[in-house]
Amino acid sequence: MRRILAIVKKEFKQMRRQKQTLLLLFVVPVVQLLIFGYVLTTDVKNIDLGIKDSDKTVFSRHLIDKISNSGYFKIKYVDTTPRGVEELLKKRKVDAVLIIPEGFMRKVLRREGSQAQLIVNAMDSNIASIVTGYIMRIFENFGAGILKGSAPAKVKMIYTAWFNPELKSVYFMVPGLAGLIITIICTLLIGFSIVREKETSTLEQLSITPIKPHELLIGKMIPYALGGFLSITLALMVGKLWFHVPMRGSYLLLFGASFLYILTALSIGILIATFSTSLLQVLFLSWFSLLFAIMLSGLLIPIRNMPKFIQFLSNLTPLKFYIKMLREIFLKGGGLNLMLMDIAILSLFAVVFVLISSLLFRKRLTA
Repeated sequence: MRRILAIVKKEFKQMRRQKQTLLLLFVVPVVQLLIFGYVLTTDVKNIDLGIKDSDKTVFSRHLIDKISNSGYFKIKYVDTTPRGVEELLKKRKVDAVLIIPEGFMRKVLRREGSQAQLIVNAMDSNIASIVTGYIMRIFENFGAGILKGSAPAKVKMIYTAWFNPELKSVYFMVPGLAGLIITIICTLLIGFSIVREKETSTLEQLSITPIKPHELLIGKMIPYALGGFLSITLALMVGKLWFHVPMRGSYLLLFGASFLYILTALSIGILIATFSTSLLQVLFLSWFSLLFAIMLSGLLIPIRNMPKFIQFLSNLTPLKFYIKMLREIFLKGGGLNLMLMDIAILSLFAVVFVLISSLLFRKRLTA
């Protein structure tokens, strides 16, 4: 028993000396709980709803007030052509457009049955269904609440889903999962490669050869970059041929965005490997960063549902912009004009991470 207590005492002392262990025990769980507590919610909030009110009567205004007061929608009035409505949805300025036709009030009063149209961005089929459900309940309550003392007024809504008319969730998930696969493969493989050479002292031997640090880094990145392109190609082929995810955009734009993201993911892997001394550390640091990337990228949870400061943190996640571009290209057929900002941000991530990882790698190599 005395020997066991001695070992326990030794382990506690060792834990106290190791900052990584203390970080893992006390800081990581608190940070994860605080962030995931805000992120993991199934509610859909802050829905940008465009309303084209062609009736402009007291009834249509009353209906708009009920939608606004529901707490789910941010109302944006639109006065545009059908082509303009399509552009608003493509550029994601609104999530849905409600069109109230002319004569809405007159038909309600005459009990002829009045009908409005909801056009919703159905890229995310789950959100589209929830948004439609919210609006339908408001319409039902509106119809029951007017003309009190008699039969409920007939107020109907027709529903149109754009970009994913069949409301298949797999269409939304497959491009996102392809981005996740690239992240895992590029980050882990190059991280394992560098640390494995550290463990076998191969990296030290290479440092005394005429090979320059940047040449070594480029030489290590090229095979894994090609592997990343192969992985994204295979993943998207499976998505298209097996799950029948439509490809409506440009393959050139797709692979251009993938090139920027693969550079970023490889640089993050090099950065992790620079601070790691074992394969287990690479695995832990990669898992830790990947967990936050998954939660904050919009892969599983809509970013709009998160508090403002969490939404700000999500902008520090390159995966968010890559997944967004993949979905835009596949489901919307979005062109370069719709994704200039995302491309600029992804390019900035690529440049920053490449510079930081190369400088730190060179410093560690020459130390």
